Amino acid sequence: MKGAITVKRNKIWIAVFCIAIMASTFSIPAFANSSDHLNISTPFNISAPGDTLNRTQEEYLAETKTAITQSNSDEQKIESICESFLTLAKASVRDPQSYDCTQLITTDSLKKATVQYRLTDYQYQSALNKALGWKITRDDLVFTDFKIQKKNKNYVEASVVESYTYNITDGFDGKSFRRKMYTFELLGGSDGWKITNVNTDDPWETDEGFEYKPIDVKTAVNAHLAENKLKYSTPSIDETKDVKADLQVSPTRTMYNWSYDFMDAVAYAEVHYSDTSNPVFGFTSGNNCQNFASQCVWAGLGGSGTDITARPAVSTSLVGTSAFNVWCRNQSTTYYSNYLFNWSWDNICGFFNLIQMSTSSTEGPYGISSYSNGVQNAIAGNVLGVDWNGSPASTTLDHAMFVTQVTGSGGSRTKDNVKIAAHTSATNSAYMTLSTYTTQPIGSFARSQVYRGYYTVPQP
Repeated sequence: MKGAITVKRNKIWIAVFCIAIMASTFSIPAFANSSDHLNISTPFNISAPGDTLNRTQEEYLAETKTAITQSNSDEQKIESICESFLTLAKASVRDPQSYDCTQLITTDSLKKATVQYRLTDYQYQSALNKALGWKITRDDLVFTDFKIQKKNKNYVEASVVESYTYNITDGFDGKSFRRKMYTFELLGGSDGWKITNVNTDDPWETDEGFEYKPIDVKTAVNAHLAENKLKYSTPSIDETKDVKADLQVSPTRTMYNWSYDFMDAVAYAEVHYSDTSNPVFGFTSGNNCQNFASQCVWAGLGGSGTDITARPAVSTSLVGTSAFNVWCRNQSTTYYSNYLFNWSWDNICGFFNLIQMSTSSTEGPYGISSYSNGVQNAIAGNVLGVDWNGSPASTTLDHAMFVTQVTGSGGSRTKDNVKIAAHTSATNSAYMTLSTYTTQPIGSFARSQVYRGYYTVPQP
C-alpha cells in the first residue's frame, strides 16, 4: 500500500512538472498589448533600436532613463537622449496616437519655429501616408557617428547619423532607405539634459533660402493630393522625336550601336550617391549634380576604368575642340555661342542639349530631351532637370537628378512614383522619393532619356 502511494505521488509531481514546462513554453509576453507593439526579450540598444514599434512609449522612456542613470559621462547621456528622440519620432510617424517625442524637449523650445517645423513635419509624414493609403509595415533604425560638436557649461551641440530602412506599401518593390545627419542643441539643468533645437542635412534645410516655420498639415496634404490629380499638357515636339526616322539617315562611316543598360547606371548610382570625392571624375563642391548624372549615364553605356577620356566619353582628342558632341569631364567645345551648352558633361543645360542634338551618325549617347511632362514620363535611367522658377526650358535648368526607380504608368506618374539619386542638394539615399526630396511643383521638371550610344568602334 505504501509503495502504491509513493508511485501515485511521483505521478502527480511528474504531471505538475510537465504542466510547468508547457506553461513556460506557451506563456504570453507581459507587454504584448497589441499586434503592432511587439515585446522582445533582447536587451534594448539605444543606438540600434531595430523596429520602432517593438516597444511602447513608456518602455522607451523607462529604458532611456535607465541608460542615462547608468551612463558614466554627459556624452553618453546626451547620446541616449538624442537617439531616443529620433526613435520616438519615427515611431510617431507610424502610430501618432501612441508615441510622442516632445517629452525630451524643453517646454520653452516647443515654441521655436525650428522645433515646430520638425514636429509638424513628422505629423505631415504620418498624415500623408494615411491619405495616400501607405503604411510602414516594418522598419529598422541604426545610429552611428555620434559626436559632441560644442560644449560650454550647460550647453551642448551634438550630431548623429541616422540610417533608416523601412518597408512601406507605396507601390515600390523592396525596402526603402534614408540616411541623414541630425544636429541637436541641448541644455542641462536640474532635471538633466533636454533638447532645445534639432536640424538635419536634408537638401532643402541646407538651402540658403529655406525658412523654418510650422507646416499646416491639412493644407499641405490636400495640396499634395491635388497636384497628383492635375492633368498636364500633351507632349511637346521634342518629346516625340522620331527615332526611327533618324536611324534611316545613312552615316558617312560605320557606326556601332552601344547598348544603354539602365540597371548598370542605377547600380553605379547606388554605390556613388553619397560620394564627396571621386578619384576618377573628381568632385566639384557645390556644383556636382550633372557630373554625377553624367557618370551614371557613362556607366550605363558600359563605362569603366580610370581613363575619363576613353569611350563612352567623347573627348576633344577624339572629335576636336569645336565639335557639338564633346561629352567628357572637364572638357568643353567652342561650338555654341551659349556658354552652358559647351559643357555637356558638367552642366545640366549642356547635357540636355547634347542629348537633344544627338544623331545616329555622330559619336556619343543618343536619345531625347523634353521640357514638359518630365516626371509623368520618367523611367529608371533618365536624367531629370528642374527649374526652381517653375518654367523648364533649354537654358533655365538649375539642377540634375538621376532616376533610379519608378512605379505607376508612363504618362501619369507623380512625384510619389519616382525615386532619384543626386549630388549637390544631395539625396540621403540612392532611392529617395522625389516628393520627399522637393516640394517643387511637378511642372518644373524636364527629362532626358538615353536610348543607346553610337560610336565608331564596337562596344567592349
